[in-house]
Amino acid sequence: MNKIELKLPKCKDFVSVARMTVSSYASNYDFPIGRIDDIKIVVSEACNNIVMHSKSCDEGTYFIEVFVENDYLTIEITDKDGEFDFSSYTEPDTNKINDGGFGIYIIKSLADDFEFLTTEDGQVVKIKFKV
Repeated sequence: MNKIELKLPKCKDFVSVARMTVSSYASNYDFPIGRIDDIKIVVSEACNNIVMHSKSCDEGTYFIEVFVENDYLTIEITDKDGEFDFSSYTEPDTNKINDGGFGIYIIKSLADDFEFLTTEDGQVVKIKFKV
């Protein structure tokens, strides 16, 4: 299995590195351009959520793994220090656009599968797109 692994600082300047690396990898699997755009958006939203809840660029790192398995492009984003309580998540009211709160909603809307896991390695967002 060909896999990409990234370790990135929790800094907004590196979200584009994650987005472009994952989309370049995905382009090897003949996704239509529109689906590549969905992948870019999803990766940006997931990484921005980690960065947004970080205190500074010096606070730590997060990890991204990208691979294809069982006909799915799988993106796993792990934050060892994550403190998000996913059980408290509620879908936003799409009639009330505000300053935030749409990241998970967007990810769930665009991806074929989405899981939020708490593991011994930290909090993991697992996102899948059918190849």
